[in-house]
Amino acid sequence: HRQVRAEAKLATSAGTYTCPSAARGPFPRSRLTSDTPNMISRILATTSRPCNWPALLTVTLLLFVVTPVRAMPRTTTEGAALVHKLSTSQADLKLEAAMQPWPLRVDLLSQSPPLAHLEEHPTVISSAESRLLNLTIGIKHMAIFPDRRRMLRVLVESIRARHAAEDVPIIVVYEGELQGLQADSNVTYVQLAEGAGLAAGRNAIAQHSTTEFVMILDDDVRFHDATDAGKLVDVLRRHRHLDLVAMCYYPADCYAYNFTTDGQRLSLQRVPPSGAQGVQPAQVTHNAFVARRALLLELPWDARQVMMEHETFFAALATNGRLVGFMPSATIIHQRGDGQHRTDLYNTLRQREGALFQYTCRNFPRISSWSYPHHELDCRARRYRTPGAAWRALESSAPDDASTVSYFYAAAVTCFIVIPSAATNVAERDALREGWLGKYDSRSQEWNYAFFVGVPDGRVRREHGASLSPPSSDTSCDASLVTSRGDIVRLHGVPDDYARLALK
Repeated sequence: HRQVRAEAKLATSAGTYTCPSAARGPFPRSRLTSDTPNMISRILATTSRPCNWPALLTVTLLLFVVTPVRAMPRTTTEGAALVHKLSTSQADLKLEAAMQPWPLRVDLLSQSPPLAHLEEHPTVISSAESRLLNLTIGIKHMAIFPDRRRMLRVLVESIRARHAAEDVPIIVVYEGELQGLQADSNVTYVQLAEGAGLAAGRNAIAQHSTTEFVMILDDDVRFHDATDAGKLVDVLRRHRHLDLVAMCYYPADCYAYNFTTDGQRLSLQRVPPSGAQGVQPAQVTHNAFVARRALLLELPWDARQVMMEHETFFAALATNGRLVGFMPSATIIHQRGDGQHRTDLYNTLRQREGALFQYTCRNFPRISSWSYPHHELDCRARRYRTPGAAWRALESSAPDDASTVSYFYAAAVTCFIVIPSAATNVAERDALREGWLGKYDSRSQEWNYAFFVGVPDGRVRREHGASLSPPSSDTSCDASLVTSRGDIVRLHGVPDDYARLALK
C-alpha cells in the first residue's frame, strides 16, 4: 500500500511511464492474489511501449476488477481503492460502476453513480485503550446560551462515564464566558472571538488537536451505551481510503445523503440505513463523526459561514474525492433543550440564511441551485427558501467572491474560455455568472471557463510559504504558482494590473 502511494507520487512528478503490452489482457488469477506493491513493480518492470500515467491507472483498474473482492488480500483491495481514487481524479470514470468496494464520485458536475456498501476487513484490536490512544474529542460549545452550558456538562460527564478506563483528551471551543463546568485535567478550553461561529470553531478543534483522529461534536448531544468512539476509530484503521465515519442520532436518525447533479442543479438523495452492523457510504452525514485530522486540516470549513456550513463542508469533501461513511449501529443521543436558547440573540443568529448561504454559492459557482431537506437555494437569481415557503433575497454582501474549494478541470472539453480579470472586479464577475455564463446547461460536458487573476504587486506568492520574490520577466508557466478555487484561477507570480494583461 505504501509503495502504491510512492509510485503515484513519482508518476505525478515524472509525467510519463511506459506500460506493458501484457497489461492489455488479464493477468493470471494467481498473480492477482499476490501482494499489490509487487504486482505494480512487475507491471512497471515489463514495459514495452510509451503511455501516460492515467492510461496506466486504467489498465491497473482492469486488473483489479477481473477477480472477486473476497479473493483478494487486504492490501490488494486498499491498493485498488487508491488507484481508483487517482483514476477518478483524472476524470476517467468508465469503470466506476464495476469498481469495488466503494465507487467514488469526485466531480460534482457529473451525475453520481449508486454507491455500494463497504465491506469491512476484520482487524484484531488489542484493547479499548489502544483504540482511543490516538483520538481527541472536540466540542463546539455555544456558551452564550444557558441551556447549552448544561448540555455541555452532561456531554462531558457522559464521555467520561462511557469511556471510564480511557482518559480521552477533550477540546472545548467556545465564544463568550464559561460557567459552571466541572474541573477536568484533560479538557482544553479554547476561546474564540464573539461571533466566530461553528465553522471557525471546528477548524480550531483540528488545529489544536495533536492526535491522528478527531471526533467532532456539537454540545447538544450525549454518549450512551451504543456510543463507542473506539468502534469508529477501528473503522478508519481498517479502511485507509476512508476519511470520515459518522454516527446516527438515537434511535435511527442518520441524516445520510448523496449528492446528485445534472451539472448545474444539485440535490441530496437520502441513503437509507441497511440494517447491517458495518459502515455504509454516504456523502453527507450528521456532525457527529470521527475523521482523520489530516483531512480536517487539508479541507477545513469555510470560516465565513458561521452557520449554515454543513452541506458546503461535505460537498467540498466529495469534490476532492474524500470518502465518507456512517454506522447505523453507532448512535449518540441528541439532547433536547429547555427552550432557554430560543432568545432574540439565538433567532438573530439563526435567521441569517440570506447572508450565510451566499458562501455556498461562492464556493461552488458552477452550481446554479441547491435543494436540501430544509432549504432551497437559487444562486443565479440570488434567492432562497424553506420548502413550500416564499422565496427570500439571498445577499451578495461578500467583499470578494473567493472560493475555498479546489476545482478539477475536465481533461477534454470542446471549448475552454479564458477570462482575464482583476481580483477586485467582483461585481463584473457576478454579472457574467448570472448572465451568459449561466445560460449553458450542458457546459459540464461540452465547455468550461475560468477567470484568471494575479496578485497586486506581481510578486511570487507560494501557497505553503511566506517567501516573496520580485516580478519576473520569464513568462513560462510554473504550475506550483497556480491555484484553482471555484471558477477563479490565481496566478501567484503575475501582476494583477491591466497594463500587463498579456502575462495573464
